[in-house]
Amino acid sequence: HLQHGGGAAWAISKKGGPAIQKESDDWIRKHGLVSHSHPAWTSGGLLPAKYVIHAVGPVWGSGDDDNKLADAVTGSLRVADELKCTTVAMPAISTGIFGFPKERAAGIIISAVEKYFKDNASDLMLVKLVLFDQSTVDAFLNPLRMDHG
Repeated sequence: HLQHGGGAAWAISKKGGPAIQKESDDWIRKHGLVSHSHPAWTSGGLLPAKYVIHAVGPVWGSGDDDNKLADAVTGSLRVADELKCTTVAMPAISTGIFGFPKERAAGIIISAVEKYFKDNASDLMLVKLVLFDQSTVDAFLNPLRMDHG
């Protein structure tokens, strides 16, 4: 169910306008439920983006959380490639209202992005991490410094 009632989904839907929720509802009617590894996509609505890819991240503590988060990242990148995108902006999936620990998520997200590009030919040229507060920025900088410092 793509109800964009909280977190990054709410912020994206609010900025993108009502078209995003309408297209999300249409997606569900046409394709069924969205999974971690198979995200939905809509137009960007009023956003300066052609598309919004609607990843479904795990709720922390729901079981197999690390793999579900990696699947959400990989699925999003795969859909971006299928849509012939060259740039994708990705939030810190599941670290807000879903309660995934930020530093743990950061390592998983960064590793999943790296693995995707090692394993797949891709037209994507840029993956932008969209981080909403300083604690999330710090959480993502720590694994980057360790791996690439």
